[in-house]
Amino acid sequence: MNLHEWITSKVNEAEAAAKQAAPGPWEATVDDHGRKGIEAGVWAGGIDNYVVEVVVSGDTHIADAHHIARHSPNAILRRCEADRRVLARHRFDPDHANFGVSFYATCCEGCGYGDCGPNVENLDDCPELIDLAHAHGITADELASLDRPEAPPYVPTPVVRRSQSRMTADQAPATFRP
Repeated sequence: MNLHEWITSKVNEAEAAAKQAAPGPWEATVDDHGRKGIEAGVWAGGIDNYVVEVVVSGDTHIADAHHIARHSPNAILRRCEADRRVLARHRFDPDHANFGVSFYATCCEGCGYGDCGPNVENLDDCPELIDLAHAHGITADELASLDRPEAPPYVPTPVVRRSQSRMTADQAPATFRP
């Protein structure tokens, strides 16, 4: 699995989890119950559907409720869509990956090209993908264990000498025949 595939799998996991969660919109609520403490909760789509509820004292749980509400399924699905857009731009360059130009076969299309070739020669070195992977929790060990895309071996195009390419009259296209 290369870096692009690893990120795609994490986006798929996040999307699947978001689709299984209670639909939104999610809203953080805070109620002061006096001596019993402060109730901090998150509602999903109305007051009848609590996602989480904590009755304690302290500002941390209020902040937790607001944090959880900000990461509702709708927010996660929007993030997954944004990540897929980055993945669609930063991919193997199909102009080089499919046509046998072996030394550019692993380059990142989204990072573009400079005067002397691709700006990023290997997709796993793409700074956008590395940043995206960190957002999805990749560790240094996981990053080091990923497969690095390798270019196929270079196969030179055979050179046909002029003396070898002479056609007989019956081999020539009909428009060139005498």
